Amino acid sequence: MKIYKPKAEFEQAINIQNTYVELLKNYHKELSDKIKKSKGYDLAKYQLKMYETATKLDEQIELLREKLNHFDKNFINQYNEELKECEENFDSLLKDVFKDLKNNHRVWIKNLQDKIKDGNEVLKSITEKSKKQTKFSFSKDLELTREYTHQLELNNKIESFINGSDKLLENKKQKIEFYITDWQSVSLKDRNHIEVKNVLYKDLLNLVTFPEI
Repeated sequence: MKIYKPKAEFEQAINIQNTYVELLKNYHKELSDKIKKSKGYDLAKYQLKMYETATKLDEQIELLREKLNHFDKNFINQYNEELKECEENFDSLLKDVFKDLKNNHRVWIKNLQDKIKDGNEVLKSITEKSKKQTKFSFSKDLELTREYTHQLELNNKIESFINGSDKLLENKKQKIEFYITDWQSVSLKDRNHIEVKNVLYKDLLNLVTFPEI
């Protein structure tokens, strides 16, 4: 399992960036001191280096500011909510994941079957409307044909999901087993790290749900 810790990695990247900025500031200060004591060629050399360092320092300060802004305004609040949800629900999801998968699959199939029934009623209604037309209307006939074709295509799509549902269920079971085994293979420290658990949590949540039609 790839150990993925977005928060820790983001914070590390900010710390590295901040360290680099501090090093450039120190170097800039040392160059300033050199310039005060230099003449001729050495003075020109240090002035050039100071200019290049000042330019690089401005760029790195701006990059650091952008990282901090993104972390504070776009990343950390939402991510902390994800981690909180994981912390509260991880154990129960892990314990009942196959039970949840089976129940969700049963409900999903029932919903699809209900949609097929509703779709057949729509097709029946469109057919009756077409038969009741006493006067030919090209635009009305075209409209009914489009409605009928759309509903028929939707019904066929739902039927294909129902026909492939057992295979989909088995595929999800295999993936769940793989992800859990993969998570269990890492060190105890990483396995209990909330960011690592969150990766598995989101994978399992995705696997126990079924596509909306």
